[in-house]
Amino acid sequence: MKTHPAPPKIERHPLPPLPPAKVVNSMNHNEVRYDPDFWNLEYVPRRWLERVGDAELITRHRHMVRNMRTFVAPRRHAHLVARKLMVLAEAGLHQPVGIRHARAGASRRPRGRCAAEFAATNRAPNVLYRFGQRDHMLELASGKVRFTPAKSYQAIENDEARQDEETAKHAYSAGQHVRIILPDGQEVPIIGNLKTSVCGPGYHMACFAREWDAQFLQAFGDTCVVVHDIDEFARRVGEAGRKVFPGWYWMDTNVEYFDPYERPPGFRLRTAISKDFLFAYQREYRFFWDQLDAGPIDSVQYVDIGACSDILSIHARDGTPL
Repeated sequence: MKTHPAPPKIERHPLPPLPPAKVVNSMNHNEVRYDPDFWNLEYVPRRWLERVGDAELITRHRHMVRNMRTFVAPRRHAHLVARKLMVLAEAGLHQPVGIRHARAGASRRPRGRCAAEFAATNRAPNVLYRFGQRDHMLELASGKVRFTPAKSYQAIENDEARQDEETAKHAYSAGQHVRIILPDGQEVPIIGNLKTSVCGPGYHMACFAREWDAQFLQAFGDTCVVVHDIDEFARRVGEAGRKVFPGWYWMDTNVEYFDPYERPPGFRLRTAISKDFLFAYQREYRFFWDQLDAGPIDSVQYVDIGACSDILSIHARDGTPL
């Protein structure tokens, strides 16, 4: 008779506060849904991380802790907390894998005489931030918008914040809950998890963040360009870019983050928009040109929108205008 391990007891740690009642109600949730025991009870009967190796489990936990330290607004906590608890539950069912508990700290804000200004713009709904090396940011502030081929990001080494397979997205279905039946009726045994991959045509992109975070200055560079009017910036880039990317499809949008091991029903992977939720701390807003059926363009391209000081500003690490 097959025996199942006893469900692990998730150790209680200080968790973020509940989202506002309005948010909870809009999601058809209640307070019980944010209780660690609830997540433990929901996860253990259907362990979608059961066949994830220890090394990947540890990496997943580390990325989630990083996300939690960044996402400090109450309405953002629910799913990050839930996924963290599920990792801890799976770790409890594995042999000890070296996962340490970590509290969710506050995101780091800029220091300096312009910190108050940044704190105010950070709450504005129509503001974007681009972090990078000063020479590249000076180009952007002068109106030259750099578009990088998506395929080039996979080749980046030793840069966890940038390295990603942008031209293909992958998701997994728990192997123990999947059956593959051949036309002759024979069932194929599944050893690991079932991997689903979606690939698409090449595209060029320019990436921005929806909020200021001082840790981006460590990951991406020492200078920040602020876009004060997203719609107008997108309009100018779209008009100027048609000469650079003839016949290409133009779009700007928030990146949609997904959990490759737990996707909502009906969720569709899209190479240019979908991104592993382990990068969610970047809160990315993306401008991109998609090749579709147009001719290929391989190298980095610049779209020149001309003088744009009316909608862009450039700032040093401490927020001082440059």
